[in-house]
Amino acid sequence: MNKLSKGFFMLHLLLITALVGAFIAPASAQTVSQFRNYIATDRIYDYDATNGWVGSYYMALPTLSANDTLVGNATTATLTNKTLTSPTVTGGTFTGAGATAIGGYLKTVTNDTDGKILTVAESGTVQTNAGASGAAAWTLPAAAAGLEYFFVVMVAQELRVTPATGDVINIAGVAGDAAEYWTANAIGEALHLVAVDATNWIAISYTGTWTQQTP
Repeated sequence: MNKLSKGFFMLHLLLITALVGAFIAPASAQTVSQFRNYIATDRIYDYDATNGWVGSYYMALPTLSANDTLVGNATTATLTNKTLTSPTVTGGTFTGAGATAIGGYLKTVTNDTDGKILTVAESGTVQTNAGASGAAAWTLPAAAAGLEYFFVVMVAQELRVTPATGDVINIAGVAGDAAEYWTANAIGEALHLVAVDATNWIAISYTGTWTQQTP
């Protein structure tokens, strides 16, 4: 090898060394905490202090057809075209556009032998007196527009529905006085009540004979 060739060889060697050092030195100068994750192909891997980057612990990224944004646990975002499997949704409001149907949901049915004081969280449930051996009373929460409850007589015992103090129940255009209750006692008799404001419960539908009573 002549002097000129040796010179080029050494120059190339020095250049390669410098480039490798430029890529390695910054990483080696950082602490592990500054490199908790790394991205490879379509996955983000997490760093384990004991085992380093564990191949089985990663978040798979979807294939993108355009620029996109990751949604964080604490961020506020609008999601479109997402499918939720067995979710638990607490609170909030569902707003439709009048073109999408919701189906496949079951109502919660509660059988109670001695009645109960209903809560707002039980709005939309079906209450029955199955198993009761005597009269039983269900007391509605304070009326608030949109609350609704269903009542079904399942044994031939008196099932009473009582409004909160100051509220009234209206069945077939007959409004009881404040706090007066309505009652039925034949199997199959049912009542669907919806609160339309902060005072009035309206019977959207009912079957059988419901009688107004004074406490």
